[in-house]
Amino acid sequence: MGLKNFKNIFALLFGGHCILCDDLSLDYICPNCSSSFGDGFEFFCPPFEKSFSIGMYKDRFKDLIIKAKSNSIAMEEISKLVLKFLQDKRFDGFCVSCIPDDKFGHSHLDRVVKEVSDKKNLPIYRFQKIKETKKQHLLYFNERRLNVANCFCAESAPEKILLIDDVITSGATSKSAYNELVQSGSKTVYFLTFSISPVFWEIYIRESSVNK
Repeated sequence: MGLKNFKNIFALLFGGHCILCDDLSLDYICPNCSSSFGDGFEFFCPPFEKSFSIGMYKDRFKDLIIKAKSNSIAMEEISKLVLKFLQDKRFDGFCVSCIPDDKFGHSHLDRVVKEVSDKKNLPIYRFQKIKETKKQHLLYFNERRLNVANCFCAESAPEKILLIDDVITSGATSKSAYNELVQSGSKTVYFLTFSISPVFWEIYIRESSVNK
């Protein structure tokens, strides 16, 4: 009996299924789904000095990110992908933070931030969201910047910071956070997003070709 057939029988007996496609799997994400994620990459996204993305916001990876908002197992799988991508990168003197969800600095990304903090030995920095905003995905692009303008408050921000978010669509939220961090003392801000929306990437590629 082949190894694949053995795993399928084992999964069938003990109830193992992929959280994305529901196929039999010994892992939370089956090989077919995980192979579709692609590799993380660095891209140029002003005003950030460096920007990184784990993948594109589409197909199974999009399903994983959506599920992670309410599913701790999905968020843990994203944490693994983030740590794998960051394992050979150095962030000497950096703190790690994420886009906050509320006035206390809490975020649905806290688990990933803690994992990165522990594995990369980076202190955690929290800032606040002080203004209620509409859901960005419900707004036109030209409305999104105004929606998140001045919605964050940071105090005594660290000089170097790695800022984490889950999806970049227009860039308005991350740039608003960047502006507040810089005004509060940060001099170097790197940005890590789990994914890039196809719309953002299409605009990014178009503008990059024009500026060459």
